[in-house]
Amino acid sequence: MGTEIFRNPSNPWNHGNKDNNVAAGSQCEVSCCDARYTATGDRTFLNTATKRYFDAPRKSGLAYAALKVTKFYDKKNILEYTETAIRFVHIKNALKKVIPSDYPGLNLTSETLVMRDFLQCVYFYHREIREYGEALKDEEAARHVNLALEHLYHSLGHSIESFRENVEENLEDPEREPVLDFEGLWMAFCPGDLVAVKQHNKHYVYQVEKTEYADSLFHCPYLDLRLRSLYCNGDHVGFANTHEIISKRTCYGFTPLLDLPVLPLRWLQKAQREHILSEAKIRGERFILLSTGIHHCDYDGLADVINFERDGDGDPVPPMTRSITGRVIIDSNKFAKSCPDYVRDLRSDRPQYRIGELDENDIPEKDMLTASGVLLGFSLARKSWAKFDIDYCQTVRYNQHAFGKLVLPKPQKDMIRSLVTAHKNGSMGFDDIIEGKGKGMTLLLHGTPGVGKTLTAESVAEHAKKPLYSVTAAEFAEKVSVTERKLNDVFDLAAHWDAVLLIDEADVILTRRTYAEVERNAVVAGDKADEFLNDTILEEISAYEFDGRMIKNAVRMAHAVATDEGADINVSHMRKAIQSLQDFKQDMEEADREEAEDAQGDFNACTTSSSRKRKRTSSPAADL
Repeated sequence: MGTEIFRNPSNPWNHGNKDNNVAAGSQCEVSCCDARYTATGDRTFLNTATKRYFDAPRKSGLAYAALKVTKFYDKKNILEYTETAIRFVHIKNALKKVIPSDYPGLNLTSETLVMRDFLQCVYFYHREIREYGEALKDEEAARHVNLALEHLYHSLGHSIESFRENVEENLEDPEREPVLDFEGLWMAFCPGDLVAVKQHNKHYVYQVEKTEYADSLFHCPYLDLRLRSLYCNGDHVGFANTHEIISKRTCYGFTPLLDLPVLPLRWLQKAQREHILSEAKIRGERFILLSTGIHHCDYDGLADVINFERDGDGDPVPPMTRSITGRVIIDSNKFAKSCPDYVRDLRSDRPQYRIGELDENDIPEKDMLTASGVLLGFSLARKSWAKFDIDYCQTVRYNQHAFGKLVLPKPQKDMIRSLVTAHKNGSMGFDDIIEGKGKGMTLLLHGTPGVGKTLTAESVAEHAKKPLYSVTAAEFAEKVSVTERKLNDVFDLAAHWDAVLLIDEADVILTRRTYAEVERNAVVAGDKADEFLNDTILEEISAYEFDGRMIKNAVRMAHAVATDEGADINVSHMRKAIQSLQDFKQDMEEADREEAEDAQGDFNACTTSSSRKRKRTSSPAADL
């Protein structure tokens, strides 16, 4: 039922028994004092007033005021901040009951609670505090809770009434628009509320951490908003902080809330609020999905490209915003390992979710609405790590007709398709002596510039529905140790992403083994081997200078062709593979002859020039 205090606060309280053994802070009043510096530089505290607001019974003895308000001034007598000490348990209990435990600056475990923004805190929850007080049966507790409210109404009554008339009442009328002046901005941004910030013509949602008025370098006051939103650091998804400001220049006089750079969603019209939140929900669900694992995407938009440079102090240079069009890999974990200086620090006092175990249902919807939309990954076109905007990432669309339009001799085209399909489906039916060693696939594409080597690699990637990671020999250093390390990194990334790796101009960094360096042992596996490796085909193979590895490759190629045709491997498949290898071998030998002839021509020219020089220098010696 509660007490009569909140139902009829104008009635005087019952002056009950006086007790000299009263608890500190039990006096139902507010004491005020100023903390100022003296001429000697010492800070002194001066009592300035005692406010009671209503006729509450006074207690004798060592009773202190339930609330003590202290204004702190600097040495120029300019107000720095105001602190309120909550001394009595009943007010603390009310705050503990209705205010979230993570409210900034609120520590309810201490005996005396001191807050710098006490009035703001009470304002944000004054309705809940009043409901709590109305339900109290203890009159002393009700008086103290009412004291906090009366202190609020007497201190900020004009601002509260202005907010009610210009925001709350306008919000209920679709024909009117909520407006606020600069001094009352803070009232629209309760800690924990959702706000929207417009960036690149899109609204991103954040949670309010706290707000504070300040002066800029140009002496223009502004409201500083400390916000938080969900980020991924490669291992976890959690909250990171950011800042936004609203200057007095952008909020001069009564300004429509929709014109502010930061929109308080609670105080927007319903249709406007729901539109922003629906977009944020879709973005949050995609953020959770794409932040976990590896994703191959199409991208067309701006991104922050990492350049790994350092400034004069040795600090990382900020990423450069660039326009990127093409395929990208979203891989938060690999990004964090490769670019640790460019990963946001997550707040340890907020929940964190490990990305390997993450599910969208694990994160509260209000938190998921604040997903930053920043995805960490690698641009395959620029060959650079970057931070991507989730709204520019789309599901990749593979061109399934690319391979069909590839112009190649039919035997070669069929062989490539068969090998790629068999490898993609995992239907290679044999392995090397060392398990797993023989299940990779390498295609060596050779020919003069412009014949379609790169296009073939691109078509293979599209046919296999895999990323194409392309590098050139020019990207590697000349030192062997550096080249080896970079090559290892490239192969590691390609394997990690299950990508098709194209090494353009590979002849610069790769050398061919001579036959003397190759062990001549062939490993042939598969249940059907004995059926087609008869004396006739073995005799045909012996006519060529094939080593063990080439014979193994021939068997693999034959097996791939048979699998692609849906047939058992037979002699015709083997002959196709042998002919393909023989054609390649002849092409390589012809290229070697042409290269040797060119080198011999250069040597002969050099020898002739050197002989002429020797004749000239030897003439004087002949006269001796």
